[in-house]
Amino acid sequence: MFIAFKKGDYLLRKNDEGNCFFILMKGDVSIADEKGKVLNVLTAGSVVGEVSFLTGQPRTCNIIAQNDVIAMKLDHASMDQLEEYIQIEIKNKLIQVLVDRIKKHELLIVSTG
Repeated sequence: MFIAFKKGDYLLRKNDEGNCFFILMKGDVSIADEKGKVLNVLTAGSVVGEVSFLTGQPRTCNIIAQNDVIAMKLDHASMDQLEEYIQIEIKNKLIQVLVDRIKKHELLIVSTG
């Protein structure tokens, strides 16, 4: 399912239930803490909300549209309806996103440690 967001709209809110994730098709989003401090900006092609989707834990930050955004929303039911090869591609993308974040985190620890 594709969803359009306007500038300032929340895609995800901190502490909400994590039963879906988004693939950004168009636009930019900011990742912000509870005080509104922008921690990162993601662009089209990025994935957001995947950690909570995979773990079932509440959201850890806010995701806010910085301009007009179009995102594909996926939950467990919609994933099950996709053809198997598409599910595999999406799961591979999620794994790559998580691996990249781990590598980035390790580099931050090494450079600040």
